Parts: sequence; C-alpha cells; structure tokens
Amino acid sequence: MKRITALYALLIVTVLSCSKEDVGNEIPACVLEKVNELKANDEVPQGVSVSEYLFEGRRVYVEDQGTVAFVYDRNCNTIGMLGGFAGNTKVNGRDFAEAKLIREIWKRQ
Repeated sequence: MKRITALYALLIVTVLSCSKEDVGNEIPACVLEKVNELKANDEVPQGVSVSEYLFEGRRVYVEDQGTVAFVYDRNCNTIGMLGGFAGNTKVNGRDFAEAKLIREIWKRQ
C-alpha cells in the first residue's frame, strides 16, 4: 500500500512540476531556416549564434553576429538591433538586459 501511495505522490508531483513555459517550446520554421542558412555558409565566423529569449512577455530570437545582433519575433520580423558602432542595448525602448535567456539554439564552434 505504501508503494502505491508513493507512486501516486510521485506522479502528482511530476504533473504539477510542468510549467507553461514548457508548452510551445518548438522553434519557428523561419528561425530554423535562418539557422540552416548560417550552418551552410562556411564564411560565417566562429562564435556566431542564434538564441531564444523571453522579452516583453514573448519569445524573441537573437542572431548574434559578434559586433551586432539582430532581434526577431517568432515570424522573423526584425524588432531591433543590438550592439553596432553605437553599442545599442535597447529594443522597443527597453533595455535588452532585462531579457531572460531560454536557450541557445545554434552556435558556430
């Protein structure tokens, strides 16, 4: 009886530990297309990466080229640019340092 109770308790804890952020964790097709283009280009330098962030309550994707980074929405519309000559740190008037890194999708090693 104790084993069954422990098994049910473990099952309940597992189900309740899932968060809403786990849902819809797939990468949009246009972002995968950008990653595939970068992978196929032998001239893309080491360190270039594509990452997923949570920013302003939505998922955004950052293509970091080293000196400049492009910020895209899930439809690959450019919503901002970071770095560059001026060292910009803002997207939509908000500091991108507030963004939460979800995962690195790809990086040229």
